[in-house]
Amino acid sequence: MSEQEQNGFSQNMAEAQQGEQSPTPSIHKRRQQVRGEMYQIAQKDSKILSLGEAERDIQRREELTKELLQIQQELEKIEKAQEIMGEDFMGPEQVANALNLDPTTIEVPPIPFSQAELEKAKQLGQFLILRIDKDSEGNPLTMQRIANLAQTQFEAQDKGRVLRDDITWFQNDSFFTADSLALKWALVSKEVVPGSTRKNYYEQTKTLVAYLKNEIIPTANEQSQNLYLEAIREFETYATTKFANKDDEEIEQLLRYNRQTYSQELANLQINQLCRQTPTEVLYDLIVYFQTNNQRLLENMWAWTNTRDSVGDLVFVGYFDSDGVFVDRVRPGHSRGRLAVSFSRLR
Repeated sequence: MSEQEQNGFSQNMAEAQQGEQSPTPSIHKRRQQVRGEMYQIAQKDSKILSLGEAERDIQRREELTKELLQIQQELEKIEKAQEIMGEDFMGPEQVANALNLDPTTIEVPPIPFSQAELEKAKQLGQFLILRIDKDSEGNPLTMQRIANLAQTQFEAQDKGRVLRDDITWFQNDSFFTADSLALKWALVSKEVVPGSTRKNYYEQTKTLVAYLKNEIIPTANEQSQNLYLEAIREFETYATTKFANKDDEEIEQLLRYNRQTYSQELANLQINQLCRQTPTEVLYDLIVYFQTNNQRLLENMWAWTNTRDSVGDLVFVGYFDSDGVFVDRVRPGHSRGRLAVSFSRLR
């Protein structure tokens, strides 16, 4: 190995050690592994390699060089996102602290949002959060698991309860015990979507469509724009097919007394799958934000989710005070002053 390569390797090892204390240790670990493999290739004596082995080493080194560049770009994008979002950045360090996890076990996918999207999100009062799919032992992060992890932290820090202990109807429901998070970055609104209270689920979805058109689509990347426009077209077709020539009162009656049909159909619309949270996501987002900034979101509001309980009603989550997060369900035709849309997007 040349002196230049040896110096470069020494520098890489020093950076790798620093990476262990960085906010993104899993990415730095990847970089260390790539550089270690490059070092092993560089150590080989080219004089004793066959032509095929030498060609394979050259190809592999090119692949590793590209991977290093990609890793560096990921790190730079995370740093830029943190600079833009400030206290509204919930990355691996914040997640690990919130749930008392080992930060080296947290995988960090690339951030899918452009700088323009992040700047617009900050302007709209949204936060960027890394949702992880498992804890340090590899257990899926269900609503139940999140509550158990966070309750240990809350008790140690005298912060009250995670979930209200006087409401237990959902504790055997699959949305609580089985539905888990996916490993994704998300942009989430700190306040509910304006104009989404005192509306039934269908009317809320119309408000969500308008919010997308006015606030999200103009600065979204092309792929996301197409996805949202397709979801809007699906909703408009659904509305025309199901509710043509019906006034608001007639629609509300249909939603109230045909709850199984309309709960399922409305919840499964792309627009609600893309832009509303699941109950698990709501709880996770609330806990991580509170543990990071000591601020309770949805303290006097409920987020109506895109998930049904075992009897077919739509679950809502919120009213996060020291007594814990409130979880309940209701038919799609109901409208309440504190029941609203909490906007969330993964792309």
